[in-house]
Amino acid sequence: MQLAEELKQKGNACFASGDVDGAVAAYQHAINCLTNDAIPDDRSGEQLDTTSEVGRMLAVLYSNLSNAYLSQHDYTGSWETAEEATRYDPIFVKAWVRYIHARRLDGYPFEAFVALLRRLRPLLRREAATSGGKTSEDVEASLSLPLYEVLGLSGVLPHIELHDFENGIGIVALQPIKPNEVILVEKRFETSFAEVQLNFRKNLTTTRIVSSFAQKVFAHQQRCSEEWKRFKKEFKGCWPRSPEDVPDDVRREISGTLRPELPPMEDRDFEELFLASTMCRYNCFHTGFFRACALANHSCMANAAMKLNSRGDSVTLIAVRPIAAGEFINVKYLSDAQFLMGVGKRREYLRSWLFWCDCSRCLSDRNGSSVSEHVQCGHCYRYTCVPLRGDGAESKEVDPLLSEVVSCSHCGLDCSWSPESCDGVERIIDSLKEATSCPSYYELQKWFLVNVRKVKELRVHPEHWLYRMLLYYFCFVVTPYIDDAFVGYQRVGWGAPNVGMLLLNFGFFSEYSLPSEGDCGTVRCNDPNTGNVTNNGSHDTDSIMDGKVLGDTLYILCLLWRLIEPFYPPYEGWAVHRAICYMVLFAHTHPKGEMVLPGSLTLQLLSKHGKYIGRNELSTWVAAYSRHKLPDSQKGILSVRQIKKAVEKV
Repeated sequence: MQLAEELKQKGNACFASGDVDGAVAAYQHAINCLTNDAIPDDRSGEQLDTTSEVGRMLAVLYSNLSNAYLSQHDYTGSWETAEEATRYDPIFVKAWVRYIHARRLDGYPFEAFVALLRRLRPLLRREAATSGGKTSEDVEASLSLPLYEVLGLSGVLPHIELHDFENGIGIVALQPIKPNEVILVEKRFETSFAEVQLNFRKNLTTTRIVSSFAQKVFAHQQRCSEEWKRFKKEFKGCWPRSPEDVPDDVRREISGTLRPELPPMEDRDFEELFLASTMCRYNCFHTGFFRACALANHSCMANAAMKLNSRGDSVTLIAVRPIAAGEFINVKYLSDAQFLMGVGKRREYLRSWLFWCDCSRCLSDRNGSSVSEHVQCGHCYRYTCVPLRGDGAESKEVDPLLSEVVSCSHCGLDCSWSPESCDGVERIIDSLKEATSCPSYYELQKWFLVNVRKVKELRVHPEHWLYRMLLYYFCFVVTPYIDDAFVGYQRVGWGAPNVGMLLLNFGFFSEYSLPSEGDCGTVRCNDPNTGNVTNNGSHDTDSIMDGKVLGDTLYILCLLWRLIEPFYPPYEGWAVHRAICYMVLFAHTHPKGEMVLPGSLTLQLLSKHGKYIGRNELSTWVAAYSRHKLPDSQKGILSVRQIKKAVEKV
């Protein structure tokens, strides 16, 4: 140890005088003296002895050697020796600083970013707690700013870290994050490998997706293109970090499918292609690769969202619910339509991400806490929880959480979805896309009512997920009509095109009824042939959901929000909230007095939904109302002062 200490001092003196080669030689000599070939060569990833005096000295020597290599622009040598230092001392701040710096300069910026948030930031936080923090902030800033620039990151919250989560890692908030607070903004990683149409294809399995990427990547690998070399370096740190991160059964299935599709190649080359293709699969969102956003895990009760900008070249990771300190930041890996599906369908889609989702929403849907999975028992005709399980035809796996047959919670007899009913569900789901091609509002109404009747024939609960999907597609298509009508309303008032048309009833309220509040088990179908429902008061007693008062389109918008509100982030439903506010404006200024939406209900709806559309939108709403409102003398009409007072409270 004495000799090693002397050599370390010598190395430090050489480095300070500008003799970097002399410093390198002294540090290496000291390391050789201490190791003396006693440590096995094969120790990659192994944490070495950090408690002994020798271990601590080796950590310092490797870190100093890393700094010397860094000054020589030997970035590979620098991060390799810094990494060695962290194996001897995992909490050695200087070693991690040098590792991150050298890793970035050597062309591995994402690996450096992961190390910053997973390794260094926790150490700096603990150090700041004892030393006052300014030095720690300066250290992180010197590393993070150039790193973020290379990665196309901005607005990264300083109080997020990466923590271990199951078989990977996840983003954790260290301080509370408010809704609409930006967590980070990320520019798209540009490469020809991106498969931008993945989110729009049906029946995609892990194997199919990986195979699709492999076909693109293979040509670049074969000719060792510059794009391939850049991809390998800049995706280092993404999941999966090695083929072993992928479950054995999945790896065997993908390999068994992929190998015959490709020309013969060495095992090493195939493993490299497999790893690159799976990295592509698990880091591709929206229009391309967003590696930092991909660090967020999934939940069907997401507290954050990935917002694609209008040009499609960057994503903002933004909080959509309050996020508590210590809570993982989760997004949804599903499209909006998939997100509204039942637990069986959601979990089947999510299986391509190599997990069976068991978030609180999935568990709630399964155990009957939510009526969105309730259907009428074929024996006692009461509603009971019967989740529709995916058939596993595409994923080749049957959902382990859901049973094909369940016992009715009332009569105890077996309940299940018949093959005919399952086929009916698939036909309804397939027909949803037809809504977007309806050439007129009238055709949209016809499409909607036809499918409402089809869902009704399945004897599902009125708040079943099939209804909310139908409502979603109707609202998705009708919202542009409402937006256009509002533009015209701003100019000429109620006489603008489509305003009156949107307020007409077209038959939905007579086809659909919400059960009364209380135990859904009391809702009973008296006649299994007609499906008539006795529910102790056929409609919700809350006047805000009275379809006779609201009219069909406004009722459908409010009903959609009621059905998705328990799990859908409120700020994500911005378009629905705005459409409701516009429809309220049209309805309260109806020129026929008997058709005017009551003032009390207008204020209720504006208060409930206006808070989610923002001050600018509310101001535009008030301005349009001020310009085209009915005379104050007309009974029930709100004054501009009343409206402004209500808006101020939002």
